[in-house]
Amino acid sequence: MKATLLLSIFFLISCASGPERKIASVETPIIFGEVDTKHSHVRLFPTSTGQPELHHFFLELRNAKKDLVDVALEDMNLREFNKKKNTLIRRISLGRYEIEVNKDHLEFNTLKFLVQRKTIKHKFVPFRKPIRTHSAIVFVINEHHRIKARLILKDKLDSEVEVEGKPEVIFEGLAEVSVPKMVKTGLWEFDIAYPEVNQIIYLSVRANGVLLDRLYRFQHVEK
Repeated sequence: MKATLLLSIFFLISCASGPERKIASVETPIIFGEVDTKHSHVRLFPTSTGQPELHHFFLELRNAKKDLVDVALEDMNLREFNKKKNTLIRRISLGRYEIEVNKDHLEFNTLKFLVQRKTIKHKFVPFRKPIRTHSAIVFVINEHHRIKARLILKDKLDSEVEVEGKPEVIFEGLAEVSVPKMVKTGLWEFDIAYPEVNQIIYLSVRANGVLLDRLYRFQHVEK
């Protein structure tokens, strides 16, 4: 059984002690702008790597009009006790970045995220996790071996879940899936193309560190 997985690509673009850094992305255009601290924020992103010394933060940058904007990487830095920390930065999409810090016993209350010499406010509330019972995949259109599908992600309180980056749609079967596009918080759309063969396709989803295994089962029978 062949599995085809297309997922949101993280480009490794930064290391504080590394060579000259450049932003790179094939998914979203790069739009530089002036950051407004009122509309930008940092949040803690919990990971399940089994490495407690690794800390991940999600940085979202917006301008005064609340539009997402990018910045030059040399204009981004993290300080602890006013000392600059070595960080690894990945650009997720327009205006959104993942910041990784490798340090035991990180003092969260002393952290300061500086962008364009401005302090970005903390919002160390972990991303909520979707659960299987309140999440779903729905087929909107299924014709000519192409499917338009919707992914609904909700937490245990039946509230829409904001996703860090983009959810991964994982296939068991012969099919190809497009990169999911967000319609609104908790709702994503993607396309599926499958060949003219009898088969059963299982769709799983990974979002915010949670795997919703075999969230949807689809059987195709050639007529």
